Amino acid sequence: MLYHTSSLIDCGLFHDLPHGDVDITNTTNGLIATLTCHFGYILNGSNTTECASNGEWNHTGQNCVPVGKAKIHLST
Repeated sequence: MLYHTSSLIDCGLFHDLPHGDVDITNTTNGLIATLTCHFGYILNGSNTTECASNGEWNHTGQNCVPVGKAKIHLST
């Protein structure tokens, strides 16, 4: 008889987001973190990232830049 076991993979804390916040309840695979910037800043990059089964966050490198100085890269 085969038994399926699943183990939780921990991605660790998401990188610091100067001038912004990372809303995260856990760092295990399948969970999503939401990123927002403080007033006067705009997010450059994806506003969400998911802890993947390989132990890595699937979107990284986001940053908050002052409004008016942003070069926006839209991701789908």
